[in-house]
Amino acid sequence: MAGIEFSRDGSVLTITLRRPSVINAIDDATLEALAEGVELARETPDVRAVHLRAGGRHFSSGADIREEVLPEAELLRRSASEHAVARLYALQKPSVVSLQGYCIGGALELALACDIRIAGSDARFRFPEVELGLTPGWGGAVLLRDIVGRGRAMDLLLSGRWVDAREALVLGLVARVCAPAHLERQGRQMAKALAGLPPDSVAAVKQSLRDDGFEAALRSEMATFAWISHTEDAQARLAAFRRKRRRAVP
Repeated sequence: MAGIEFSRDGSVLTITLRRPSVINAIDDATLEALAEGVELARETPDVRAVHLRAGGRHFSSGADIREEVLPEAELLRRSASEHAVARLYALQKPSVVSLQGYCIGGALELALACDIRIAGSDARFRFPEVELGLTPGWGGAVLLRDIVGRGRAMDLLLSGRWVDAREALVLGLVARVCAPAHLERQGRQMAKALAGLPPDSVAAVKQSLRDDGFEAALRSEMATFAWISHTEDAQARLAAFRRKRRRAVP
């Protein structure tokens, strides 16, 4: 299904990004399929936890900017509550994400919406949006601020610098770091452990930590992205980036 695979291991639903030819870049179809997968987890009583992962060397290169940006009016019509990030954030069941290699931009926004982030020691993170004339559009700015604090969020968003797994652990971007060879097992075991906890207690803890204003913040980010992605500067920078990418492909 559109670059996404689903599998069940007892009470754990595993969602796998699998678009190896584009480093698991997330296009609209993949994002929609991911949202449907999270909804499936919500609606299935015997699913007690979600494990988000990706096949290949890298988690994801982020939003697939080979796609042309949709018209502003169409972007503004999109529902914030049905977005994959919103559904992950609102899910009453626990979610774990396993992160290896690159986790960039929109991929990092998805990861920040999960409850527990486990990184391989080879993982590297960054938000490149500002240098492309854009802003995060999937709730990443507010999620990052809530997780690492306003000052550190400003640094990461404006600098667009790379953060390795060790610094990510210090910042709180991830909860645990392990050897790459152990990442899959660690993520799977964590998801199974969470699935074995009393579901009402888990849901109550999640609710106590949930920001009830997140959906409104996501809607605001989506609206800002809809506007700024159609500015002359953003369009020129995106076109230049796409040309650079095409030249780099043998």
